[in-house]
Amino acid sequence: MDAANVLEAFDAALSAHDPEAALALLAEDAEVRYEPPPPPPGRAVYRGRAEIRSLIVGLVAQGVKVQAEGYRAEGERALSQGRRVYAAGHEALGGNPVALEGEALVRRGRIVALTFTFGPESLARIRAAVAARQQG
Repeated sequence: MDAANVLEAFDAALSAHDPEAALALLAEDAEVRYEPPPPPPGRAVYRGRAEIRSLIVGLVAQGVKVQAEGYRAEGERALSQGRRVYAAGHEALGGNPVALEGEALVRRGRIVALTFTFGPESLARIRAAVAARQQG
């Protein structure tokens, strides 16, 4: 399985609400990073399976669905294209969907590093929602 297939399988496991299948695609010492960091209670970095499990279980509890226009591999790197994430918790972030591109480093069929980058429109909505909460 090439790197793009691994990232696509990870997203499919999330959408199928199967945290064990998603976790099986991660290396034991994997790291998930959000750029820029999401507002609290979200975190910028999740390290290791225990921390990442809490993130994935939380997303599954919110009914997460991931849609992407495609995935491509560049050696050990996988990139998503047109990735949109839907989840109940996103209402606090200004609504659905959240544009969140993924880039994974894959070694021996497992994700060792996964970086999610917020799209500019989603980032503007998130910042506006946070500002409104702080004023309200």
